[in-house]
Amino acid sequence: MSDTAARRTPIQARKKSTTVAQLIVREIVADGLAAGDHLAPEADMCDRYGVGRSTVREALRVLESQGVVTIKTGPGGGPIVAPFDAGFLAANMALHLQISGATFRDVMHARLVVEPAIAGAAAEYGDEETIKALRTIVDRSLDDPDHDTLVSDAGDFHDIVAAGSGNPFFEYLLQALHRITEPVAQRLPSVGERRERLVAHHRQIVEALESGDRDVAAGMMRRDLLEFIEYVEQEVPKLLDEPIDWGRVHG
Repeated sequence: MSDTAARRTPIQARKKSTTVAQLIVREIVADGLAAGDHLAPEADMCDRYGVGRSTVREALRVLESQGVVTIKTGPGGGPIVAPFDAGFLAANMALHLQISGATFRDVMHARLVVEPAIAGAAAEYGDEETIKALRTIVDRSLDDPDHDTLVSDAGDFHDIVAAGSGNPFFEYLLQALHRITEPVAQRLPSVGERRERLVAHHRQIVEALESGDRDVAAGMMRRDLLEFIEYVEQEVPKLLDEPIDWGRVHG
C-alpha cells in the first residue's frame, strides 16, 4: 500500500461505507493494482479507516455491485480487483434509459454521432494490432453463416475500433452501448445481401483505418451505421421505437 493509504484514516462522514469505497478505489489506482490482485484483508481495512467490519463489508459490496471487486471465499480468499466488465456500465445506463423512456432509435442516433469520431481517432492512432484483429473478424464474417455469430462479431468489430483509438473512455462507452443494442440486433435477419453489405462496409472501415485518414474513417463508419438504421426501418421499423429494456441488458 502507498504511504498515504497505509496511514490510519478516521471516517466521520454520514455514509461511511461510501467514503470507504471511495478510499479503496483510490488505493487501487495509487498502488497500480490490476485485475486479479488482492486487496488488504478486512481487518486491516478496519484499522486503516477507523471503521467497523460491517462498514468495510458494505463498502466492498458497493464495489462488487459495480464490478470493481470480487469477493473470493475460502482459504486465500478476500477482496480481489475484478477485470473490467462493460455489462455493469451497460446495465446502469440501460436502467436510466428505460426510466427516461429512451428507445433503440435514440441509442442508434447517439452512436451515429459518437462512433464516426471514434473511428477517426482510431485512424490517427494507427495501432497495427487493431488492424490485424479487425481483418480477422471481417474474414470470419464472410465464412461463418451463423446469425448470432455475425451479430456478435459485428459488435466486437466496433468495440475493437473504439479500443484502437487509444482512449479508454471511447472503448468502455462503445462496449456498453453495444450491450444495450445487441439484444435488438439479434432479432434482425442478417443474411444474403445484408451480410455482404455489412462485411463490405467493415472492410472499407479497416482500409480507412489502415490509411490513417481520420475523415475517411469517420465517413465510412457513419455510412455503416446509417445503412444499419435504414435496414431496420425497412425490415422491422417497430424495433426502432422499442423502449430500452434494462432487464434484457441486466439479465
